[in-house]
Amino acid sequence: RVEVLKGPASILYGALEPGGVVNTVLKRPQAETMHRFEQQVGSDRLLRSTLDTTGSLVEDDTLLYRLNAAYTNSHSFRDHVHLERVAVAPSLLWEPATDTELLLDLSYVRETQPYDAGVPLDENGDPLVRRSAFFGDPGLNGRVIDDYWASYQLSHQVNSVWTLRNQLSAHRAHAENESLRPRGLRQVGDDEVLLMR
Repeated sequence: RVEVLKGPASILYGALEPGGVVNTVLKRPQAETMHRFEQQVGSDRLLRSTLDTTGSLVEDDTLLYRLNAAYTNSHSFRDHVHLERVAVAPSLLWEPATDTELLLDLSYVRETQPYDAGVPLDENGDPLVRRSAFFGDPGLNGRVIDDYWASYQLSHQVNSVWTLRNQLSAHRAHAENESLRPRGLRQVGDDEVLLMR
């Protein structure tokens, strides 16, 4: 789930933007074994598969796991536009004592999609060409994004009032963009030529 704290109160939690704080809460490993697989099919040849599995790796439930994975493959109403996304998010929860736990989370997402600048519009906002027209080069790779994220959370409950917590996260994203983009129209004789760069 995603939690949003807006306004000046959000700066109570460190050197953050006064406009708000967004907190992403991930699914935690559970001791009770659970496996869920879902398949989604939609228009424009959309196929999306998701997996969510969790359980215990040892008999005394002190080491728990969870794995979330998703694969999306979809075309579009736009010519030559195709999306492929792979996401894998494993996590481990170790509880060496009843008052201590260590949570490790990893995440990897890879997304590929052609760069699509859209279609030109007239002064009334109506398309000048068919909605499905694609002005890029389908032979180019388009946008390729590799996103890595890792974190750990260590907590120890000292007593009924005090709990010590330590958390560290690291995020790295690598994006490549191989594309041609429209840069305007030029009048050539009686024709208008689309300039690409």
